Amino acid sequence: MGDNLKILYLSADLRNVGPTRQTLNIIKYSGVKENCVVLTLFEEPDETLIDEYRKDGIPVKCLSLSRKFFFLNGVSKIVEFCKENSIECIHSNGVKPDIIAHFAAKKANVKHVITLRNFPMEDLSGRMFPWIGKTIAQFHLFALKRCMYLVACSKTIADKMRKAYGVNITAIQNGVDTEKFQCQKTQSRNDLYSQFVLNESTKLFICTNSFIPRKHNDEIADAFIQAKLENVALVFLGDGPLLNDIKEKFKDCSNILFLGKQKNVAAYLQNADFFISASDSEGLPNAVIESLACGCPVILSDIPQHREILDVMPSCGLLYPLHDGEALKACLKQCMSKSFADSNAAISQSPFTMQKMGESYKMYYEKVRNNVF
Repeated sequence: MGDNLKILYLSADLRNVGPTRQTLNIIKYSGVKENCVVLTLFEEPDETLIDEYRKDGIPVKCLSLSRKFFFLNGVSKIVEFCKENSIECIHSNGVKPDIIAHFAAKKANVKHVITLRNFPMEDLSGRMFPWIGKTIAQFHLFALKRCMYLVACSKTIADKMRKAYGVNITAIQNGVDTEKFQCQKTQSRNDLYSQFVLNESTKLFICTNSFIPRKHNDEIADAFIQAKLENVALVFLGDGPLLNDIKEKFKDCSNILFLGKQKNVAAYLQNADFFISASDSEGLPNAVIESLACGCPVILSDIPQHREILDVMPSCGLLYPLHDGEALKACLKQCMSKSFADSNAAISQSPFTMQKMGESYKMYYEKVRNNVF
């Protein structure tokens, strides 16, 4: 990309979640690092990637707005920041950043790119009380429908947005960091599970989803118990509002482990035998492509976003009908004797690498700069 388009990346904060890592990879691999700045709306949480951004030479600034009243003076502060730093394009990510950036970009007379990482009506109503989620989704859609430069993180989300709302949207699929997520083990199984009675022959099923309604982690645990497999364990990483309820429900199952949120997710994936997701809605799930990059075959609910991945590498996992506990149980049994393809090699040849994602964004930014749409 040339030097004519200075980009402001606007995020709520840089907490250690998939979208924050994807934004970091976009900056690193699209060639914009020397001509951009990251601006966050709110103070950083305890688990933040801000040091990783700065270690890569990416400038990060924070507006320190109130999370409840961010809109009151947030627009004017972003407009002022754009003028002081000669910003020509705001690239936002997330509900609050997308909404506030819509108004700020208009006032500052700069271009506005949004990367959409979910289908709003499904995602927001699945993360909170449905009526609250649908109300917030309507505000989000107000900004999305009016954005000239709209990107989806998967072909599935792009198709759904076109069909539902008739928007002009481009699909640039998420990419995995194949240097961080790889087959070579960075920690031994004994180190990771020293407090548990596991041996090297124990087959480990792993789930790294948040404990929110649309992930259906309880369905995974139910099917695991009913499958009655020998010498196996089910490991849950992550947290969320449903964690305590699910832990209580399965507290007597000694081979179901709840390890909470972990910084070294790659190490757990490298030591796992199978990854499971029962989600009913996704963008293009980072957890799935990270697992595949670590050589871990996947068992996935049959939703379009999961199919989008396994259509490219069909020998690297199994699909089962959503909410079908018997079918999931059958998959768990089947994978114990089934041979899968080398998913790490398949990922390297797929569209789901950060290098390919970065190159796609580089070409997209060229179009934004030249108004070629």
